[in-house]
Amino acid sequence: MPESLEDFLMTRPPTAERPLLGQTVLVVEDSRFACEALRMICQRSGARIRRADSLKSAARHLRTYRPGIILIDVGLPDGSGLDLVRDLSANEARKVEDASPPNLRNLRAAVDQRLSTELTV
Repeated sequence: MPESLEDFLMTRPPTAERPLLGQTVLVVEDSRFACEALRMICQRSGARIRRADSLKSAARHLRTYRPGIILIDVGLPDGSGLDLVRDLSANEARKVEDASPPNLRNLRAAVDQRLSTELTV
C-alpha cells in the first residue's frame, strides 16, 4: 500500500476516463475564459495544472516546474507564444546536443526545421 497520497497518485496508470493522470500541464493563456475551459478539461482528464497569463509568468513557472505538457496561446500581451515555443525547442536541443555523441549533434537543426515546417503548414 502506498505511504502517501502522492505515492498513490503516481502509481495509478492513466485510464480512458483520465488519460492525463499524473501529468502536469502548463497553460499559457491570457484569456480567463479560455484558461478556465482548458483547466476544466485538464482536471477532468486527471492532470495537475499550472497557469500563466504572459510570457514573463510562463518563464517564472518554467524555472520552478517541469510540466509534461505545455499549451501556449500565440497572441499574448507581452509577445508571441511562438517565441516561447522556439526558446523551449532550442533549450531542449542544446541539452541533448551537449550530452550526445557526434551523430546526434544535428538534433537542434532537425527540431528547428520541423518547428518551422509545422508553423507554416
